[in-house]
Amino acid sequence: MLKQGDNVFYCGTGEGEVDYFAAALRTIQACGLTPLAYSNTGLEIKKSTLDREMRDDLYQSKVLVVLLVKEKDGESIKDNWALPELTHIIASGIRCFFYITSEITQEETKELNLPIEAIIVENEKNFETILKQSLQELLTD
Repeated sequence: MLKQGDNVFYCGTGEGEVDYFAAALRTIQACGLTPLAYSNTGLEIKKSTLDREMRDDLYQSKVLVVLLVKEKDGESIKDNWALPELTHIIASGIRCFFYITSEITQEETKELNLPIEAIIVENEKNFETILKQSLQELLTD
């Protein structure tokens, strides 16, 4: 499904997500793919000019990678730009990987009503390893 140079769209939210952002960039590039990556992608972006840029980048991508990190200040994990669009994104043929950090409870995950299974990651290194495996499985020779 993927070939060298294809776009992979990454968006993440949550406290501490910056370290995961760096891990995603490294991993996507190490697989020979092109990262189109956005950090701290809350729902407020839908009201900004960045929304159009992100949409254009997303629909030019073969894969969407979403990461949610538990907020320490009590903000909702539902505050992610891609969540309301997930069903439509999947229907459009974009392959989706949805990652959550281990601090997010099963109850919180169920409340998201995800159309795909969430993959739990323990830390940035674990995320990098799992993402690399996922992307490599999609790469074609």
